[in-house]
Amino acid sequence: MQFAQMQQEESDIPNAIKRLQSNEAYLETIRRDMKYLEREKGEWQLYQEILSHDRVKMQKFMYVAAGLSVTAALILLIAQIILGTDMRLIWMILIFIAVLGICLPYLKMMNDRTESRRAKANADKAITLLNKVKIKYVNMTNAVDYACEKYHVRNGKELEYIWECYMDAVKQKEKFEQNSDDIDYFNNRMIRELSAYRLYDSRVWIPQAAALIDHKEMVEITHNLVMRRQKLRSRMEYNAGILKEQRTEVAKFMEEMPEMRPQIQDILDSVERLSRP
Repeated sequence: MQFAQMQQEESDIPNAIKRLQSNEAYLETIRRDMKYLEREKGEWQLYQEILSHDRVKMQKFMYVAAGLSVTAALILLIAQIILGTDMRLIWMILIFIAVLGICLPYLKMMNDRTESRRAKANADKAITLLNKVKIKYVNMTNAVDYACEKYHVRNGKELEYIWECYMDAVKQKEKFEQNSDDIDYFNNRMIRELSAYRLYDSRVWIPQAAALIDHKEMVEITHNLVMRRQKLRSRMEYNAGILKEQRTEVAKFMEEMPEMRPQIQDILDSVERLSRP
């Protein structure tokens, strides 16, 4: 089956090999990009959680410092009234400590709030880029899977190996046919006979002529064609489901991030174009 397909598409196979290997390399790059963006998104989200926890701690510390400052001020005031002594130096020290205890946590909270906004913006950017890369991943996976299904291979290296085997077989066949006029004669005769049945391509039966006289061979060829068709249909249905899922995810993200609607709309438009027949 593979050699027959090679013969039918002989002029296209070299470009198909280059295209498949190029797509596989690009797919691997996309996978690395996805891992990087997932890691970056997780880091920024973790940073946000840390900052939020720090703000809560600083807020509690500020409240405790304020409470202690007020308590100390009341005690100092009562002591000053009872003792009637000059406590201006102690008041200045108390005020200084209170200012430090309240202002420093407040400044830290303000800085954490600024950092949190920056972390959220970077996390949102990573999510947007990740969604775009996921769409590219789906497209490239579809292209690679389609090529592998079409040529019945697992990857570009296997296709290249089969092509090399085919070319070796073609060379051997050409060498053999140079001294085999009878083979040419009967091949042409078979083509003429099959042409009478108005077949789409009579030459496709040359490498699998046994199927014309062997019912088992014909059943096997028919079975392979049916299985190939079913696999391609399943792949198309699966791809349609993936595209629908991506479109739903991006639409949900647009509701959560209305300020990034133009960028997200571009993603939705690209998904819509991909889903069109």
